[in-house]
Amino acid sequence: MRLDTDSQRVDIAGLKLEAPYINGVYDNDGLDLVSLLMPAGIAQNNAEPEDNPQPEETTAWQVVLGELAISEGDVQLHDKAVAQSMYWRVHPITLTTSEIDSHFSTPVDYEVALAISGNSQAIPENAQGELVARGSADLATQAVVGELTLSDIALSQVQSYLTPFVNLSLSEGALSATTRYEVAESGKTLLVSGDATVDNLTILDGLHYEPLVKWQSLDVADLRFSLADNTLDMASVNIIEPYAKILIDEQKRTNIGAIIRSGESSSENASEVGDAKEGSVNTPENGEAEGDSVDTSVTGEAEGSSLAISIAAINLNNGSAYFADESLTPQFASSIESLNGSIEQLTSNAGSAAKVAINGKIDSYAPVSLKGEINPLLEELFLDLDFAVEGAELTSVNPYSGTYMGYYIDKGLLSLDVHYKVQNSELDGDNHVVIDQLTLGRKSDSEQALSLPLGLAVALLQDNDGVIDLGLEVSGDLDNPDFSFGSIILNALGNLITKAVTAPFTFLASLVGSEDELNRVDFAAGQDSLNEQATQRLTTLAEALNKRPGLRVSIEGTVDAVSDARELAVAQLHQQLLERSAQDALPDDFSASNVPLEGPLASTLETLFSETFSDSVQDEQQRIRAQLQNNNEEPVTEQQVTRALHIAMYN
Repeated sequence: MRLDTDSQRVDIAGLKLEAPYINGVYDNDGLDLVSLLMPAGIAQNNAEPEDNPQPEETTAWQVVLGELAISEGDVQLHDKAVAQSMYWRVHPITLTTSEIDSHFSTPVDYEVALAISGNSQAIPENAQGELVARGSADLATQAVVGELTLSDIALSQVQSYLTPFVNLSLSEGALSATTRYEVAESGKTLLVSGDATVDNLTILDGLHYEPLVKWQSLDVADLRFSLADNTLDMASVNIIEPYAKILIDEQKRTNIGAIIRSGESSSENASEVGDAKEGSVNTPENGEAEGDSVDTSVTGEAEGSSLAISIAAINLNNGSAYFADESLTPQFASSIESLNGSIEQLTSNAGSAAKVAINGKIDSYAPVSLKGEINPLLEELFLDLDFAVEGAELTSVNPYSGTYMGYYIDKGLLSLDVHYKVQNSELDGDNHVVIDQLTLGRKSDSEQALSLPLGLAVALLQDNDGVIDLGLEVSGDLDNPDFSFGSIILNALGNLITKAVTAPFTFLASLVGSEDELNRVDFAAGQDSLNEQATQRLTTLAEALNKRPGLRVSIEGTVDAVSDARELAVAQLHQQLLERSAQDALPDDFSASNVPLEGPLASTLETLFSETFSDSVQDEQQRIRAQLQNNNEEPVTEQQVTRALHIAMYN
């Protein structure tokens, strides 16, 4: 060390610390090291400071430290400010710097390397991640540039800080990153760029402590964050073997339903942490001068505008998802595997939408695909997606069909081709559903089953190739608090089935483009053969039934006793008149009002009347003459009397 009073300069060749050790406790009152380093009695000294005369201004001394070096540093901290206290150890710590000038006339080069570990039980022995930073700091302008490398930082170490807010467990996962950073204008300008990786992540749900989300690797390439521009850009996000699980347990609780802890418990824990922070800021006991304030200009600036996000590509590689419902008997489980694809050009720009192209397989065999456009980063969701499933085995959904439809399924394959669009909170959907070779099995005894004749519905909907082909259009308002996607689908399907089974013959007529009422075929009164119109109606019904071979139609005959009796009596009368009059045929217009006034038919009609009734023809003639005369002012002719007589005898 060299001191020069003339130039008021102190030169120190170097300062080296070997194996420095610090052990501290952080609780709601702050960090205990602060109070230990304060002079005794300063906290109790409340006397007004004396008005001492200001010293004359003098030239400031310059101190130059040639090198600062720390090796094998060891910092241990017990954090009691969280609900589940944490023990932290940073060891070993290595720090080297270039020359440090108290006048800040030259930038300081630095390099720091440390290993970090945390444990909720005791001070950990083994490192759970490493950090290396090197760069240059301009103390005069408070600007820093450098490179930061994180290696295998165990994410499980931060579990205690997540527990007050989320009901999840970070079981496994390691963060690694290689970044370059630039800080200027006292922190108002920050630029970070680089790559990051999270390997072997496993997050357990808080209900059964089973994997909720996991992946082998998540790689973020060419990440760039600018505080000045308020932007976050990524060239690509590659996810290797992602996995997600949704579970409904026997009490109908879901493993995702309680991820966010209740507001009360969260606020209490947040309050505790907040109190701890308040205890360490702006208090003499914590070494801060009264009146000091925190610069909030950066925070306010960031809050002024939303972060603009841009991700060029999100790539899925060999992903899978699993769903299980243990509330049913029998229990249901299904999976989507071999998920591969991408989401490209995802941005928070309202004028753009990301391209989606993802393929997979249901239960390892049924192809499934999702294609279209989506922008989940907007305040109002936008999507325009096509979802397709080909040949999914329906026997796998027997727990649902037995519970809600009242039947188990013996056989059947499901194919879907659906299109959904959401824009301005309005949903429009077009569902094309194809069910091949559906065969219902035994009935269930479920009390939740719909009261629908499902067997009839299947027979009505299934064509002669054993295929049910349905088109369902749905729509809804996502802002409506009563909106439920599942409900609108079930309602549309239920309405279609109800319409078919409550008016089956109308449904059959629609299959062949007819509006005829096929539920009845009318015979003319007294006839045993169909007219042309009735025959055409039967032909239409037969054509429709050929398209629905599973249907069996029962026929029930009915009789109109009055009309049939009259027409049969007329037919018998015509036969008798023809036989006894020795005529070859009756006139085409022969009827009660067209009986000839004289001749064989007239004579035979009078004879049959006399044989059938006790009244004589003469008596009937006199009765009719009197009746006609009473109803007419003009004299009645014999022709009128004879015509009326024949009508009466005919009827």
